[in-house]
Amino acid sequence: MPARRHRKQNYTETEVLKLLFAADEDECSVCSSATNSVSSEDEADFLEGIDRSLDTVEDVGEPFEPSQPPCTSQPSVPVCRGRGYVRRANTRGYRSRSQRSRGMGSRLETVPNHSGGWKTEKDPDHLPRSPPNCSCPKESQLPKLRDYWRVKSIFHVPYPQKVMSRDRFLSITWNMHMSDPAEDAANDRKKGTDEYDCLHRIRPLYDSLRVACKAVYHPERNLSVDESMVATKARISLKQYIKNKPTKWGIKLFVLCDNNGYTVDFNIYTGKSSFASGKVLSFHAVMSLVRKDFLDLDITFTVIIFYTSPVLFQHLYNLGFGACGTIRDTRIGVPNTKVNALTKKSPRGSIRWIRQGSLLCTKWMDTREVSVCTTLHTAYSGDTVKRVCKSSSGYTTLDVPVPTAVKDYNRFMGGVDLSDQLIGSYSSWKKSREWYMTVLHHFIDIAVTNSYLVHKQLCCSQGEQPMTH
Repeated sequence: MPARRHRKQNYTETEVLKLLFAADEDECSVCSSATNSVSSEDEADFLEGIDRSLDTVEDVGEPFEPSQPPCTSQPSVPVCRGRGYVRRANTRGYRSRSQRSRGMGSRLETVPNHSGGWKTEKDPDHLPRSPPNCSCPKESQLPKLRDYWRVKSIFHVPYPQKVMSRDRFLSITWNMHMSDPAEDAANDRKKGTDEYDCLHRIRPLYDSLRVACKAVYHPERNLSVDESMVATKARISLKQYIKNKPTKWGIKLFVLCDNNGYTVDFNIYTGKSSFASGKVLSFHAVMSLVRKDFLDLDITFTVIIFYTSPVLFQHLYNLGFGACGTIRDTRIGVPNTKVNALTKKSPRGSIRWIRQGSLLCTKWMDTREVSVCTTLHTAYSGDTVKRVCKSSSGYTTLDVPVPTAVKDYNRFMGGVDLSDQLIGSYSSWKKSREWYMTVLHHFIDIAVTNSYLVHKQLCCSQGEQPMTH
């Protein structure tokens, strides 16, 4: 037989008031009995607003010294018997942050005694292990940085927590700078003047990485110059928009790469500026990457249509370097004539060329007209490419004549694209609030990619099997 439910007892308004008055009388009686037990001295202190446990009522002979250890007695924590969640005390043996700092020993000697200051770390003991940069394959990248230390997940990554704890890694990341913050503040006050450096926050590492890229590797014969983008939408003057790039918003870099994808040198585009030589941006973008004392004289440069100009190619030729690249017919200084020119009805594989001194301009008819300028090649040396052409009997594969300059351009122009592909496969980039941290991760990616390519070349020279990418 089911239990019988009790009905709720309904009280009238008069009965509710009687119950409230009765509870107040009981509370007053308890308070009065407690008040009678207090001594007269305590009552006088109470009337004057003095609490002997908190206030000093007697003269103290010596002033209070802050270096004296505080009282270690802890008040008793009341026990909550309700259903609400209460954070329990540390009873499982884990040390608090202050306890861990006491056990660091000699490492605390290298930490500055003030917060927010700048200190150049030269003691290798302070960073016993290099921080993990979370350069994982693109297929296994996690959405948040903290997820790399998560153990209760099927996508658990064991490597980062073996190198460094999560809190220490985040602490290093949050407090990392590439320049002195005091000097950064002084540089920010120079905005609007010629002395302002918009790359001041990354300048030390930027210059060091450029020197390191050229110090450990000597490039081969064929180099390429192209643009690269560091993805960011930060509100800075360095941000550019290029609609034809896969990364449309970001910081633009002029990159000099070897044919295998090694980044030999690079420059960050800082905006429009006037040059003392009177040359255009495309000329200075290439010449800022060319160092005659570092490169051999048999080096050849392959550039895209943005940089190609007769002035640039003639200047490189005078320095002893060769160059090749696609060119616009409307570019100033390009030799052009309408005699025996190509038309839209010209057959596939037709070649026309014109020479002006050391410059050779070649036009080739493929699916459309292709114009190439070079100081290295002859107009035609018997090279062919296979093309699928439509005929009356169907589609057939034919050998179409092609200029040597066009064939070498397609062969050696992909160095920067290959570098971007390797960087994108194992990128350490994570979304950041500071633009210079985004550039820092790109610098790390360049260093990692170059290190792998150096390892690959050393293994091949010694007859060993290199690691796969």
